[in-house]
Amino acid sequence: MKLIGVPITKTLRTQRRRLKNLSVLLLANVFTAGLGFVTTVTIANTLGAERFGQLAYALAIGGILAVNIRFGMDRSLIRDLSHYPERFNETLAASLLARGFLLALCICVLLLSMAVLPFDTHGISGGMVLVILATALNPLQIANVFDFWEIQGRHALYLCVEKALYFAMIWAVVFWSPDRLGLLWIGASLLTATLFFIGLQYRYAWGRLRPTLRAIPLGEVTRTALKLLAGNKWLWLAGVAALGMTALNQVVLKQFAGFSDLGVFAASFQLAYVAELLVRNIARIGRPILARRTIPGARVRDTARFLTLYLAVVALAVGLVAVPAIATPKIILQVFFAAEYADGFWVLRIFGIYFLFRIIDAVLGQYLIMVRMDRAFFTRAMASGLAALACSLVLIPHFAAVGAAVAQLVGEIILATFSIVATLMHLKRLAKPQQEMNSLEVTQAKPVAVAE
Repeated sequence: MKLIGVPITKTLRTQRRRLKNLSVLLLANVFTAGLGFVTTVTIANTLGAERFGQLAYALAIGGILAVNIRFGMDRSLIRDLSHYPERFNETLAASLLARGFLLALCICVLLLSMAVLPFDTHGISGGMVLVILATALNPLQIANVFDFWEIQGRHALYLCVEKALYFAMIWAVVFWSPDRLGLLWIGASLLTATLFFIGLQYRYAWGRLRPTLRAIPLGEVTRTALKLLAGNKWLWLAGVAALGMTALNQVVLKQFAGFSDLGVFAASFQLAYVAELLVRNIARIGRPILARRTIPGARVRDTARFLTLYLAVVALAVGLVAVPAIATPKIILQVFFAAEYADGFWVLRIFGIYFLFRIIDAVLGQYLIMVRMDRAFFTRAMASGLAALACSLVLIPHFAAVGAAVAQLVGEIILATFSIVATLMHLKRLAKPQQEMNSLEVTQAKPVAVAE
């Protein structure tokens, strides 16, 4: 039997595989989010707001470097692999070469800045350097390859191994000598776990690739890498612009309010970050499906239906975290964190609202990338990033962490609004020629009356 031209048995096997991937992702998400939350709360309460703010600052600096290392390839690679599968090995090798070069360049810039600027200006300690390096290495992972192969479950298991190693190293110190838990040990734990995680991914992928990446001439890989960088410039610029509502927002908070307020801000965000994990894991299932549904010639009605379903699923999952954060933020903070963090309950409430708009941005932002609206994607990121950064500079000096949360919310509202408008306009533009084609086919199919 066939269903819409596809054998039912094949359809069932595909859906069963996707359901299995989703189940493993959800279980892995429960494990990483649950233990990660407990571990982060323990770190925050052990370090105190001041040193926890230093950790958040190091993660923010690492995030800035990571955006420049990814160069938009975390968003575009699944699209390129899905649309041009015959160039799979060449595209993957080129992306790794480009990211490796950018990693070396960013590390050199970081070390040079630390050498030239006085410590009072950059404020980066040895432990913070390790945290920054671990964060900057994250772009070298190849999650998109596992997404393309639709084996997200395997990648999720590797992620669990990484987190288990990190948690074990942290809790070993917490149990035996809590006073020794500092940024140096946290940074070393992060770096060790990240390197092991990347090694697991490469080991599996290298064993599956036929022919191996070594078979591709270096000159050809280099040319393709340069093309990737040139083709991704708008996505890279979009990522840089979006820093205005994320990492740069935290840098501004540190400069105006200090590490202590940044620690309060980061503690509230860690609670809301559970919603972000849900968004990312559901997106990993939806991204390859959306990539195939946006191949040129795909039916607009089917794409619109899938986007609606996609939004509904993400909204249902995120609502489980966002609604309690909005309704009872102070109680949540008092239950999990030390008393010095409880004053940030308005920050947590604002983050709950923020994630309601994040749903729209996450899903429709993917759509804009899949249909190659890179300039539109950059425009919305630039508008939101500049607006958020402007709000940060105005609000943070007066309202500290709450001002930073409001700035991030303003940027996310702009992202969501722009995504809705751009998606609707694009779907409408695609639907018009398809409607005209359907009308023409109906007209040609009508029988012609013969005069007697």
